[in-house]
Amino acid sequence: MGDKLKLGILDLMTILVPGGFLFIFLRPYLKGYIDIIGSSFPNLATKDAALYIGFIAIAYILGCFIYFLASYLDEWVYENVSRVFWSNAELTAYIVALKAEQTGIPSRKVINAFKWSCGWLLKNHPPMYEEVERLMAESKFFRSMVIVSLIAGLLIIRFNPLLMLPLLLLSVFSLIRYLTQRKHSIARAYEYIIIATEKKFPERPDPDAYFDVSRKRIATGDKPTSRYELHRRQLLADQLFAFTGKLGKVIQLCFNPFYRHPVSAQGEPGFKSAELRWFTKEQDPNLMLWFDTNLQKVNGTTEQRTDTYFLKRGNKDISIKKRNEKFEIKQKVTDLGTTQLSDTVAGKGEYWYKWVLNNLEGSSLEKELIHRNYTQLNVTKIRKALKITINPGINQYAADQELPEGFQIEYTTVIINNTTWFTFAIESFGKKNASLSELQHLEIFKQIHLQAADSCSYPAFLDRLTDL
Repeated sequence: MGDKLKLGILDLMTILVPGGFLFIFLRPYLKGYIDIIGSSFPNLATKDAALYIGFIAIAYILGCFIYFLASYLDEWVYENVSRVFWSNAELTAYIVALKAEQTGIPSRKVINAFKWSCGWLLKNHPPMYEEVERLMAESKFFRSMVIVSLIAGLLIIRFNPLLMLPLLLLSVFSLIRYLTQRKHSIARAYEYIIIATEKKFPERPDPDAYFDVSRKRIATGDKPTSRYELHRRQLLADQLFAFTGKLGKVIQLCFNPFYRHPVSAQGEPGFKSAELRWFTKEQDPNLMLWFDTNLQKVNGTTEQRTDTYFLKRGNKDISIKKRNEKFEIKQKVTDLGTTQLSDTVAGKGEYWYKWVLNNLEGSSLEKELIHRNYTQLNVTKIRKALKITINPGINQYAADQELPEGFQIEYTTVIINNTTWFTFAIESFGKKNASLSELQHLEIFKQIHLQAADSCSYPAFLDRLTDL
């Protein structure tokens, strides 16, 4: 009984009330239909009762059509707003990974994370689902009111244009309430899933799930606020600048189906790796000697090449380069935190995806990069590299030897605009959950000094270098 009553209240709120509100403005156009419906009930004691039935019937039909039209706002407006304003990638990534683990269905086209969360809560924790459902019902009500107030405004403008202003304000306020309540319902469902599963989640979400979620985020080039800026007026101005930039991006996404998204690779990456990298101005003689000695043991060689990087100011998480007429795109998925390899060696770990494009894809990408005014920078590299496997023991191989999994370490002299830098890097391959700390037993890490402050990726280094 209680469930039926609750269902009736939700129907009343999301369908009948918006339909009744619109009916008030449509009544002059629907009077004949009301009379027809009312005359279908000749046994009613009064004419008013028949009119009430006609009112409810038409209001319900209108409400259903409004509900259908308003549902398109989820994809057309909410999805774009959330990509710009409210992208909580980490929370969503946890739920996406959990859904894939429990159902074996990673694709959101079959069932997305929110629908799965609602179904799981309904089955396992109904009280939690009722709270989520309440928020969803409120968001759907205001979603319908957005459409209703716009239609009502168009109907009334012919009689009194001034009366359209309150309806326009109602539409704006309804839109805001719809967006915020939908956001809260999704976040609440995800939070309840994490609480109710009683599972210990990892410190960081699954890199693959996090990448799939975070790549949908649309950056707007927010104006950063200086940490030394304490003036309240300047702070408010910066916040307003960021808000208007995001709002403009949302409008662009909603009304421009041909919006040009930031350059990124599509499809499954060819390589996935955990990486550590440092850049220094001075050469480390201990590193140079260690690589020369071990390269002789495995018949390794020193490689020299020139890569052309395509740079865009602020692109610290994506690397686009042309090597031997082949384009490579690397995208940072997530940070892995500080990795301590010895008392004197610490660096910032990162997880990366890599795509190697074929000639046709590369040619198309190059035209796109030139069209978007990317800066080209030639970087000459003289690289010494080894591959290492762990367990049993530490084994070293030449860099060109094919191995199923392990680590590649390299020490490279980098020449940029006649200026020389040196970079030392560690990169996993083949093993998804490889821990960079597995290499801490290498003797070389007891002989060198590398600080986390000097640790960053190639795109972050080149972005910083172009500012100098």
